[in-house]
Amino acid sequence: RGALRYSTRYRVTVDAAAASARGQALGSPFAFEFTTPTVRLLQADWYRRGKRYDKPVVLLLRFNQPVGAPGLLPHLTLEHAPHAWSAPILPSAGLPYALGADPRAAEAFASKVAAASAAASSQAPVAVRAARDWDKKQFPPSDDLLVLETTDVPPPDTWIRIVVGPAARGVQGTETPPEAVEKTIELEPTLFVEGFRCEAACDPDGYNPLRFRGRVRVPQARRALRAVDVTDPARARPLVPSKPAATGDPNAGEGDELADQDGYDQGTAVTLEDAGFGVQPARTYAITVAPDLTAADGQVLGYAWAGLVETWHRRAFASFGGGHGVWESGGGATLPFHTRNLQTVTQWLRPLSVDQLMPTLRALQEKYFNLSPDQPGTLRRLQPRPDVIQSAGLDLGPALSASGRGLAWAAIREGAEIPRAHHETSPSVRASVVQVTNLALTVKDSPLNMLVLVTRLDDGEPVAGATVSIRTLDNAVFWTGATDPTGVVIVPRTELRDPDREWDFRFVVTAEKDGDVAYVGSDWNEGVAPWAFGLTLDLREARALLRGSVFADRGVYRLGEEVHLKAVLRSDTPAGVAPLAAGTAVDIVVKDTQGREVDKRTVTIGGWSSAEWTLK
Repeated sequence: RGALRYSTRYRVTVDAAAASARGQALGSPFAFEFTTPTVRLLQADWYRRGKRYDKPVVLLLRFNQPVGAPGLLPHLTLEHAPHAWSAPILPSAGLPYALGADPRAAEAFASKVAAASAAASSQAPVAVRAARDWDKKQFPPSDDLLVLETTDVPPPDTWIRIVVGPAARGVQGTETPPEAVEKTIELEPTLFVEGFRCEAACDPDGYNPLRFRGRVRVPQARRALRAVDVTDPARARPLVPSKPAATGDPNAGEGDELADQDGYDQGTAVTLEDAGFGVQPARTYAITVAPDLTAADGQVLGYAWAGLVETWHRRAFASFGGGHGVWESGGGATLPFHTRNLQTVTQWLRPLSVDQLMPTLRALQEKYFNLSPDQPGTLRRLQPRPDVIQSAGLDLGPALSASGRGLAWAAIREGAEIPRAHHETSPSVRASVVQVTNLALTVKDSPLNMLVLVTRLDDGEPVAGATVSIRTLDNAVFWTGATDPTGVVIVPRTELRDPDREWDFRFVVTAEKDGDVAYVGSDWNEGVAPWAFGLTLDLREARALLRGSVFADRGVYRLGEEVHLKAVLRSDTPAGVAPLAAGTAVDIVVKDTQGREVDKRTVTIGGWSSAEWTLK
């Protein structure tokens, strides 16, 4: 009765009288044996009491079946597991600063390295006992959980190998596992300073943390770190850290708590910005960590550490923009762009006619607007001020009409940077089709029609008599017309987009008046989107959609009974909902709950735009 027991061997006998469904007897008894799963260690967790490095370790062993200390403890072996350990180093460049902070820094560091190395290479046994109390909120008591604790305090960097011997037993049976099973747990590392991610030629705006072996609270790090600007060693200048940001906690800054109970304000890396030091470009800093730095688990660093960080100039770049651009003609013919730490840029400019617009846009989009005109660019030398973002201008005048308006393909590529500066990325071309214009285009399109409004940029007044054209991807003119006195034109039957990818580039709308020209592309749709207002967009709704209801005469049937079905259908069109014409053929498919087709037929719609049929 009940479930079979774990770790138990069973013998099953089928006697000779057993008979098949046809009445044939077995004739002779048949027996076989099997053993239910024996005890097996599935998982091993651990934590230190009090979350302190100098407290015993609690071990939480999860097994595949109910277990007890009497059946397991005699067959458990715990020992230090030797493992590879990489010793940290004291940076030679920072050693004079470390010794200045603590004359015994090198000696204390060597002693700590030796202790950690001994812990990593130890093979000594680990004595344990059954734990009576543990964190039962995180590890609720369970009959498959064995909780132990060490009788001494294993040092950091210890690995403990747990071996469950072949004689171990669970509480339900006497069968034992065929072989030993082992798992290894890794205790916390010894607190050391690993050093900065970058020490030379560093990006001053990049993420460059000081890394630790062990978790350190940020307030502790702020108190332990010192920074000195040693760009000119003869004029070393200590940096004054900024004050910690207000937290609203009356105890902030008085201790290490700072709402840190869950580890939100601690980690294995701290940046100079975390410590309150602003990093400047083209400087060299000597960073010192005091020996009293304390980790979150109570470990004390015990030696002074120091290292040098050299920053280069901020990354060089040219910010030109890309894609479609509008420059109001009233602003002149100089298109601004910005640079930093660049000595040269190469620039291109080509005028575009309306006929050239679509082919140019398609070529640029294929290259993500990283394409320059197929002509030699103009090398331009700049006068950079290190680490200052400066304005420059691209003269569009040669590509514009006499009135200072028109379309232009402009491109720019970053050139040589100043010494000791990096590029943000490898130099690439940034291109834009710029329309220098006083015309503004507002386009609202649908598969049924398109509304185009042409106004002036300088005063917002409508533009009457502007020539509006729509060009498709093959550069064919789909439609052309003129705006009315209100600046509006309605274009009929504009089913130009792909219903499955309505955001794709499929057409451009241009407007021309008195030598001025402007355009908007069908993919220029940032900002106002239907879903921003809780609306859906389905271009298929421009076509007639079949709507309606299908229902049966009742909900429960016996096998073989007739099912009377009825469909009331309507055609949902952009002009409104209308009944289907009498005699319209409608395909009907019925599937069962497994998705299998059980009936298929064509029915004819009657005068009330409905149909009836029967199936068994």
